[in-house]
Amino acid sequence: MPGQLRTRKTQGPLPQHHRNTLIGGGIIAAVTGLLLFLFVRTGGWQDTWGWSTLATVTAVAAILTIAGWCVLAIVFRRKIPPRDTRMGPTPPYNAEEYAAVGLGPLTDSAEGRDLYIDLMKRAVTNILYEDYPVFFALGTKKWEVAQEFDLAHRVAGNDGPTQAHTMIGTQRLEHIQSCIEQILAENIPGDFAETGSFRGGATIFMRAVLKGHHVTDRKVFVCDAFVPPQPELAPQPLLTLVQAIAAIPGEANRRRIFSMMERMPQKHRAFPLCENPSDDWITFVLWALQHPEVIQCGDTTSLEHVKSRFARYGLLDEQVVFIPGYFAEVLPDAPIGPLSLLRLDGDTFESTHDAIVALYPKLSPGGFCIIDDYNTFDDCKRAITEYREQNHIDEEIHAVGKHAAFWRKKI
Repeated sequence: MPGQLRTRKTQGPLPQHHRNTLIGGGIIAAVTGLLLFLFVRTGGWQDTWGWSTLATVTAVAAILTIAGWCVLAIVFRRKIPPRDTRMGPTPPYNAEEYAAVGLGPLTDSAEGRDLYIDLMKRAVTNILYEDYPVFFALGTKKWEVAQEFDLAHRVAGNDGPTQAHTMIGTQRLEHIQSCIEQILAENIPGDFAETGSFRGGATIFMRAVLKGHHVTDRKVFVCDAFVPPQPELAPQPLLTLVQAIAAIPGEANRRRIFSMMERMPQKHRAFPLCENPSDDWITFVLWALQHPEVIQCGDTTSLEHVKSRFARYGLLDEQVVFIPGYFAEVLPDAPIGPLSLLRLDGDTFESTHDAIVALYPKLSPGGFCIIDDYNTFDDCKRAITEYREQNHIDEEIHAVGKHAAFWRKKI
């Protein structure tokens, strides 16, 4: 029925992280069995090692808990259908279903520029090849491991794709296009900047819109930490143990685990340290720890990877400028400005705050300020709210889908 979207399951070999879980679970279960055997044979650790009764009971309870978790992990992981990025055998989406989400054919009067920009929108979101998503963002503090490609989620920017060059979806790209074309029509002075580029798709699209309009006097600034590809997250047994620890409930425990993760070397972190992270950010990070495929989704965000993607589209030229590093360290002295479009996609309080403090004063009157995670993470919204209050900014904020928001600077 037109307007009702279907999902498509994809098939493939058992993913590496599933094999890791099975192998790690088996090793931990074997060690647990050996320890319990020794416990029974020696009459208990109390006699053997001088442990108190409480310590013995606690140790046994901990071992049984880990063993139980491993058994459950093995059982439930086996129930997850195999998947990869290849298309499944189910029927493809039809023309009515594409039209229902705004991806129908352009009118006969569409110019070559319109066709080019429309194709770029479909390309950077990879709607053309429907790559497999690793997760769906279903709402605040609610994420779900993806089991199928969902056109509606991809359009809305609700999924974390494995291959697409952006995860913001076609709806937010269309909003960017609308802002740019209004800037050009009204001749608002300034370049474009995005802080937090992921794989570069949104800035590639910005450059494509300029190309389509034959604009040669504006630049696109791509600002990100550009974390290089990471080695394997951890040995297989340890990875399973980390997943188990991350699943332990309790506010104090959750913040302790988050704090431990923040101690990783700076070169492996895409974000600066969070001094007072919100609960929803901690929830997402710990949820991601339980699903390593989500973390590995960001493994191709290095400067070399992003530059390669610009080149792939034929858009790597002197109108694209890369600013690598943490925003607090590089943006204050970066050769940026004036700006007519500022897009913030830093997720955390610190990244959002550092970016808007450094760049909003350079936004021209009539320019657009877009905040990608305004309605996704409380820390992002808090950073924007504090800055607006401190600087007496009272322009109305408008939603862009369920995640992003924007306002236009007074003329």
